[in-house]
Amino acid sequence: MKKKKMKKILKKTIKSILSFILKFFNTLKFLTFVVVKTDLRNHIQKVDGAGLMTILANGPSLKDDLDKIDFTKGDFCVVNDFYKSPWYSKIKPKYHVLADPLYFRTDEDIQPFVDAVKWKMKLFVPYYGWKKMRILNKIPTDFITVVPYHSVNYHGFECLRNWLYEKGLSMPRTQNVLVPSIFNTINMGYKEILIYGADHSWTESIRVNNDNQVCLTDSHFYDTEQVKLLPWRKASPDRAVYKMHEILRDLAQMFDSYHQIRWYADKVGCKIINRTKRSYIDAFERA
Repeated sequence: MKKKKMKKILKKTIKSILSFILKFFNTLKFLTFVVVKTDLRNHIQKVDGAGLMTILANGPSLKDDLDKIDFTKGDFCVVNDFYKSPWYSKIKPKYHVLADPLYFRTDEDIQPFVDAVKWKMKLFVPYYGWKKMRILNKIPTDFITVVPYHSVNYHGFECLRNWLYEKGLSMPRTQNVLVPSIFNTINMGYKEILIYGADHSWTESIRVNNDNQVCLTDSHFYDTEQVKLLPWRKASPDRAVYKMHEILRDLAQMFDSYHQIRWYADKVGCKIINRTKRSYIDAFERA
């Protein structure tokens, strides 16, 4: 009996040591990356009087909610291709967030968006995108102020996570543009965040064609024509088609990111309310 107990203690000790070693190297890897690849600056500034922020994602349900939103209350943030909707110039959002690497490949990728902005607005882009835009000399406009954010995910010692989040040096995995949208809003000091258009219901329309390609009908509220079923491609440079296990893994990581955001929001006293009908996100309060 004594030998069995000792074996159990030894096993637990070895497991703890291995866990410590793994976290140590993950922390070292992260710190090395941010020192070499970033400028170690928090570009996300606090907003005086920040209260209510409404984030409008591009899910199909937003079409039914736009007429119900009070656009006289608080500030507004939109994402990705929202500029394709006539609501863009009506709302004149204060913030716009991009995350997909496809926006930063060539000097033409972001031009339609730039041409659509005729009011003062802050454009949040990942740090690598900001560097690329500087190289390409993009966004030469009096209306848009570009704000870079650090989107590196952290996997080291938990005691450092909150500090890194508050300093803007890390955030949960940006598998979807909604992640940096919510996270940056929290770090700007907003105390209440409303979310519309975050359906995240892609699993309803996933199909596999006769060539064994994972396909998706990717609908948005601004679509004017019927969306076709097309192979679901990654945001990687080669635009490879997802395999089923890859997309399910990435979706799982995305939903996990929302739970990390909820943890962080509770820490700093920010309330997040998801007002999207039929949303698959289970991390935030509903209203």
